Amino acid sequence: MVRHHTQADILSIEALLNCYLREVALPNQWLSFTPTLMHGFVATLSLTTQGCSLYFLVHSVSVTANYHYLRLPSLTPNGPELDLDRLAVLLLTELCHLECEQDCAELLEQIRCSRVVQNQILSLKDRPRRLPDGVIDAFIVGEQSMTVGHRYHPTPKSRQGMSEQELLDYSPEHRARFQWRCFSVPIEVYGARGDIDLQTFIRDQWMPDLEVNEGRALLPVHPWQARYLTAQPEVRRWLRRGLLQDHGQAGRSLYATSSLRSCYSPELDYIVKGSLNVRLTNCVRKNAIYELDTAVTLSTVVRPLAQSLQSLGFTMLYEPAYQSLKPADDVACEWVEGFSFIARDNPFRDEHLGHRPVMAGALFAPQPDGPPLIREEIKAASRVLKTGYFNAALLWFNALLDIMIEPVLRMYFEHGVVLEPHLQNSVIGLKHHLPVHYYYRDLEGTKLLAELWPASELADLSTHAVRRVHYDADQGWNRVCYCLLLNTLAQAVFYISDGDELLERSLWRAVADYLDEMSVRLPAGQKRIRALLKSAYLPSKANLLVRFRKHADRMADYVMTANPIHRAHAEDARHALAEQLDPAV
Repeated sequence: MVRHHTQADILSIEALLNCYLREVALPNQWLSFTPTLMHGFVATLSLTTQGCSLYFLVHSVSVTANYHYLRLPSLTPNGPELDLDRLAVLLLTELCHLECEQDCAELLEQIRCSRVVQNQILSLKDRPRRLPDGVIDAFIVGEQSMTVGHRYHPTPKSRQGMSEQELLDYSPEHRARFQWRCFSVPIEVYGARGDIDLQTFIRDQWMPDLEVNEGRALLPVHPWQARYLTAQPEVRRWLRRGLLQDHGQAGRSLYATSSLRSCYSPELDYIVKGSLNVRLTNCVRKNAIYELDTAVTLSTVVRPLAQSLQSLGFTMLYEPAYQSLKPADDVACEWVEGFSFIARDNPFRDEHLGHRPVMAGALFAPQPDGPPLIREEIKAASRVLKTGYFNAALLWFNALLDIMIEPVLRMYFEHGVVLEPHLQNSVIGLKHHLPVHYYYRDLEGTKLLAELWPASELADLSTHAVRRVHYDADQGWNRVCYCLLLNTLAQAVFYISDGDELLERSLWRAVADYLDEMSVRLPAGQKRIRALLKSAYLPSKANLLVRFRKHADRMADYVMTANPIHRAHAEDARHALAEQLDPAV
């Protein structure tokens, strides 16, 4: 790489280019590859509306548009590499022409913001090179190790609204640990819903030293959100009148997790998820009222369905309660959302859990100061198994498939529950360095198939909330396929194989074989699974296009990406046919 590129520049360029190639260039066949005499392939990306091309060098031609970049884009085959600003302007200008849009200033600013945050994150040294042995330490390190962010998002580390100091104070990548700020209100304006008494949880576990009159309810708020709220005129009036009292930062210190707004302590029964009026990647991360209600309702109605799958090594983290202000004529929904927090199950407080829980987004991601964490885990597994890396990788990956694919597919096909098993929602339990358990979290993103879940079965949800939680079968299948196969398993394959094309093909063949078996064992899903095995394409969420179009994340379109599972399945079929024709094959 040329010297003027910082590591943050390189990572930001790669993320933006990944998105553009997968969402725009490949579907339109505007990308071509030419093998070099020495090593790798020269990629030529045509910018058709601007009458020019970009040239870069990749290690190999990837079916899933996962590239090891050997040289970043330039305007001529051997010209100087473009910096992030120039590349972003070229690609976004092309999108403006293609989409008949003129304004890309907001997205360009978010791309720059992401690069600034990425640079700040990378300034922190002495990151762990391997996962700790203890349950609690492994969980914390995993949450703090998504240092690069989503590799198929144009603004993976954008955090608009936070100052430089606030990023240091509240970001998991900076190992942030802090107290929340506590307010109180008269009990008659307090609102809560769920199966647990959150006031008892706060007073007995979280903030036992805070003495507040029993006639007032405690409202803990993330400290960034507290500063945001107390700057609002309406909230300031409440404080002056004494309706709202500010007790300052209080209680146990919590670790920021990968989502920033969810915070963890090994001393608490629940992980707490507050609102943050900060735009992180796509969305302003506040707890919408319909999400609050949906999380609690789904925790009730989905619980028996998920518990029936525990024997598969599957656990859903329920969100049994939330609290905030009580909605009223003089309490707007923005304050209900702003002062809210959701309680989520916290099994990761038990040092005797029996396995180390690690977020998949930390395992299957580049690490700035060394190899991906997954490679270190597989090397350790190879020593336990007394075999080489290749065999250990296959065993490790097949163990992952065993705990992850079946529960996700059974929830969809047998129960009409659309999980969102992407990298950040997936926590993998590792025992002797091998996957033995799968934890699924974030019920706010979980959907239900309308045909199996009529509104009458969701009577405690508003009409608006029901509309938001309902998906049709195609919407649900697209989301499951994208999150499970492209967002999670494709990244696992990429970082496990690390450029070894034989290993990469073997891992995809394992996925194809597993799905082929599931099509037999899961009659309700047989038609869709077999269609997936025969399809040349997989649906991929268009993160660049949704940001460019300024759409809400739920309105994200899907583009078609080449299906490596189909290729692996076809190779197996050809090999089986060859064996029938000639048993000596």
